[in-house]
Amino acid sequence: MLNLPDRLEKLIQNGFWPITNQSCQKQNLNSLVDRDLLKQYAPEEDCIFFYQPPFKTIEQEINEGMEIWKETMSAPEMVSFHSSLIIGDFGLGSDAPIILDYRQSPPTVLRLVWSEDGSDNKWKLWFNTFDEMCDTLQMDAPPMV
Repeated sequence: MLNLPDRLEKLIQNGFWPITNQSCQKQNLNSLVDRDLLKQYAPEEDCIFFYQPPFKTIEQEINEGMEIWKETMSAPEMVSFHSSLIIGDFGLGSDAPIILDYRQSPPTVLRLVWSEDGSDNKWKLWFNTFDEMCDTLQMDAPPMV
């Protein structure tokens, strides 16, 4: 069992992080992170979509039949299936997950960055810690309604 960062627990408790399917789907209309701010740190992305807890590891998704994680386009050699907790992606059709990578303590935040043709996708260190991600993306504000 991978323990969530304290800050993530707080975001869930204070209502910023979506915890229901309905609150998740609202992100398709109103991003929880400012688009212009996101563009500074993920220039090719337009929005961020946070998954509702409980979060799954890549290994759990594979065990549930999500074989895409084993495919070359997912760069499986760059991540640990049992040490990677999937917390979000970059919106509908992005196929660019965001994970907490527990191979280090505290966990780092990685994102899958697609190459032009999808043949050389790479996991990129996005933030050194979850706290750094929250501070940088200003994720302590009340959720947008």
